[in-house]
Amino acid sequence: MNDSVSQPDQPIHGLFSPEGVRLELAVAGPAPRIFAYGIDWLIVILLVVFLLIALFTSLGRRFTRPKPPPKDSIPIPSLSDASPG
Repeated sequence: MNDSVSQPDQPIHGLFSPEGVRLELAVAGPAPRIFAYGIDWLIVILLVVFLLIALFTSLGRRFTRPKPPPKDSIPIPSLSDASPG
């Protein structure tokens, strides 16, 4: 039996979890970090686009003129149309 510990090719970062378990994790290299950074930027861009669409559609509804009533609707008489008497 060989009791010697083999040296890993990558640096290992060890830490203790709150439960007292020792975790030994390999340090991420540049390629996984760049990939994760790209995913983060994609999520941020999608959120900004979604928020801009929501903002402009709500502002568009607020500043548009109301549509005139259909021509076949019943007219509502105004006070100036009422004859005294």
